[in-house]
Amino acid sequence: QGFFLDAQDTNSLEFPEEHTFHCLIDPPQCVESGYQVLGPKNETTGMHCLGFRFDNTTTVVELAKTVGQKGLCTSCTNEDANAPERGWLATVKGTVSALGDGSDGVTGTPILSDFEIMDGSVGCVTEDTVPPLCMARSLEDPDDGAMGSGNEDCTQQMCSVELTPGYMLQYQVNEAEGTVTMEATFDGEAFVAVGFSTNGEMIGSEAVIGIAGENGDI
Repeated sequence: QGFFLDAQDTNSLEFPEEHTFHCLIDPPQCVESGYQVLGPKNETTGMHCLGFRFDNTTTVVELAKTVGQKGLCTSCTNEDANAPERGWLATVKGTVSALGDGSDGVTGTPILSDFEIMDGSVGCVTEDTVPPLCMARSLEDPDDGAMGSGNEDCTQQMCSVELTPGYMLQYQVNEAEGTVTMEATFDGEAFVAVGFSTNGEMIGSEAVIGIAGENGDI
């Protein structure tokens, strides 16, 4: 819903560290809505994005009960005076069992199964890690494609937009031919894709996906 039940003037994607254990695990509607691993904060918007969904809430709730400070949430059992009330960071290890539906909401994120949640101080013990993947934003108005983020004329020059952290798209529109020239780059190890949709969702769209080969070719 975009805010916390016990702090309704706080945007949950802007300041997730303000989410209390009470708000996370006491209200039934919060437990029933499920839990997410968030992606990094976007420096432009100041918001985190939705990364992965947990396939069950029981594991999350039972761990939270043992971590949260007793007395500050109904079911918390940690009697340590230094136990957290909010802002606990975790390292998550799991397997992606299903992809999302491509939307920019909760159902658009991949599902994590067979997951383990550890204290954030543990860190990742393997190099085979994947950070939360933020959904790339789409242009709400198709006509906006002719103008860049700084109001550049994208029919006369290549315009650039950062779709997600580290993923840059450069493009130029040729109105006379009805074509667009694009160059997509990502600073990291991943597949790169650009999709075209009439409603901003993956289902029903057309996409071009590039995967690096063994020799660096695409």
